[in-house]
Order: sequence, then C-alpha cells, then structure tokens
Amino acid sequence: MAAIEASPQRNSERLTHIEAILPYLATKADIERLQSSLIKWIIGTWLAMMTIFVAVLAPLIIYIISRLPA
Repeated sequence: MAAIEASPQRNSERLTHIEAILPYLATKADIERLQSSLIKWIIGTWLAMMTIFVAVLAPLIIYIISRLPA
C-alpha cells in the first residue's frame, strides 16, 4: 500500500496509459461476432475439403474396383 501512495505521478501515468488503450479493446459483442464468423469459416473450409477429397478419390476408387479380377 505504501508503494501506491508513494508514487501518485506514476499512478497517473499508468491510468492515462490504460485509458488510452480502453477504446481499442474488444467488447463482448465483438468477441461473439468473431466467434460466429470463425465457426462459419471452419465449417465452410471443412465442407470444401471433404468435397475435394470425394471428388479426387471417387474416380480413383472406381478405377481400382474396375481393375480387380472378377
């Protein structure tokens, strides 16, 4: 407690610094919006990867099956 009372100038500088940063911090609404956007991107990327995977493997599997001896 003595350290806080001993440096009012330092405390004033720290408070000014914190007040300067506050407007740029994310709010709860910002975080929720980012989370929903991120979830959409993850699902969309997963669907695209699975589509490409099936598009590449389906002809390959059909080719391999057709080459098997009857």
